[in-house]
Amino acid sequence: MMFLKRHALLLIIVGFGILVSLLSTSIKTSYQVFFVAMSDDFALSRGEFAWSGTLFMAVFGISSPIVGYIADRIGAKQTIIGGLLLSGLLFLLMALTESFTAFLLLYGIGAAFAYTAISYVSLGVLVEEINAPKIRGLIYALVTNGAALGFVFLAPLWLYLEAFFSWRDIYLVTGLVFVLPITLLAILVLRFSRVDRAPELRLTASKAPDYLSARLRQVFGNANFYYLSLGFLGCGVTMAFVDIHLVAQLKDRAYSAHFIALSLVVLGVAEFVGGIAAGLLCDRYPARLVLSGFYLLRAVAVFILFAFPSQLGVLLFAGVFGLSFMGTVVGTSVVSLTIFSKQIRGFAFGFVWLFHQVGALLATQLGAHLYDLRGNYQLVLLVTGLIALVSALLVLKIRLAVRPPDQDIRAVTIQSAR
Repeated sequence: MMFLKRHALLLIIVGFGILVSLLSTSIKTSYQVFFVAMSDDFALSRGEFAWSGTLFMAVFGISSPIVGYIADRIGAKQTIIGGLLLSGLLFLLMALTESFTAFLLLYGIGAAFAYTAISYVSLGVLVEEINAPKIRGLIYALVTNGAALGFVFLAPLWLYLEAFFSWRDIYLVTGLVFVLPITLLAILVLRFSRVDRAPELRLTASKAPDYLSARLRQVFGNANFYYLSLGFLGCGVTMAFVDIHLVAQLKDRAYSAHFIALSLVVLGVAEFVGGIAAGLLCDRYPARLVLSGFYLLRAVAVFILFAFPSQLGVLLFAGVFGLSFMGTVVGTSVVSLTIFSKQIRGFAFGFVWLFHQVGALLATQLGAHLYDLRGNYQLVLLVTGLIALVSALLVLKIRLAVRPPDQDIRAVTIQSAR
C-alpha cells in the first residue's frame, strides 16, 4: 500500500511540475511572438524595446540564487505557488499599462522574478524533494519538458490569436487564467501531496552553513562550478537567440505565420524528445560527456541556420536545436545537483543560472543592436555558434566523484572524472 501511495504521489508531483513548466513558458513565448507588435505598440525600435528583455534576463539571473535559497528554506511547491499568483497579477498589469517605462519594470523585474519562481531552479529543488537519485535526470527532464510543450502548443496559439486579438487582450485573459484556476489548482495539489517536512527542515538547518559567507565559499570554492557555469553562459547566449530573435528573423524573411508556427512545433517536439533522452543518458553515462555532446549539437544547429536560411534550413535548425534545447539544461542540472551538498543545492543552482542569464542578457541586447546596425542576424548567428563550441570544451574540464547523498561537499575529494 505504501509502495502504491508513494508512486501515486510521485506521479502527482511530476505532473504538477510539467504543468508549471508549461505555464512558465507563457511568460517568454508570448514576449517572443509579440516582440514586433509590442515594439510597434510602444513606438520603439527593436533595439530600444529589447531593453525590457535584457532587463528580464538580468533580473532572472540575479533572482535565481535568491529563489534557490527561498526554495531550500520553505520548499519548492510553496515557492512555485507564489510565483504562479505573481505571474497572473503581472500579466494583468502589463495588459493595462500604456507606459513603456511601466512595462519595462513589470516585465523586466516583476515577470523575471515570477518566472524564476516557477521554472528551472524551483523545479530542481522539487526534484530533490522527490528523493529519487537513481532517476534524477529522467525526473528533471520530465518536469522541465513542459517548456517543450510551450513551443508545441502555446507559441502556435499566440501566433493564431495574434491575427484576431491584440497582445493586450491576450495578456489580460492569460493573467486571469493564472490568478484564478491555476493558482487554486496549485494549492489543491500542494494540499494533496503535503508531507511533513519539519524534520527535514530541522536536519537541513543543522547541517547547512550558518552564514551567507560559508554558503558562498561552498559554491565559489568549487572549481567545477566555474567550468559548469561558464559553459552554461553559452547556453544562455544560444537560448536567448531563440527566445527573443528567432520569430523576428523569420518574420523579416516574410515567412507565413503558418510556417513560423510549424517551425516552433518542430522545435518543441524535438525539445521534448531531446529532454527525455538527456535525462536517460545522464542517469546512465558521465553527465559531463552528455552535456558536451549537447553543446556540440547546439553549435551544429546554429551553423545550419547561418548557412541555410531557407525554409528547409529553418526546419533543420528547429529539429537539431530542439534536440539540444533541454539537453544542456538537464545535463547542467544533473551535474549541479551532484557536486553540491543537499542543503545548498537550490542556492548553488541559482548561481549557475546567474551565469546562464549573463549570456542571455548579452545575446538579447547585442543581438538587437546588431540587427539595427546590419539589418540581419547573420553575424549574431556566427558568434552564437562559436560560443556553443567553446561551451562544449569547457564542460569537459569538469571532474566529479560520487559521494553519499547527505555528505557535505567540503568532505569530497575530487579524484576522477565521472
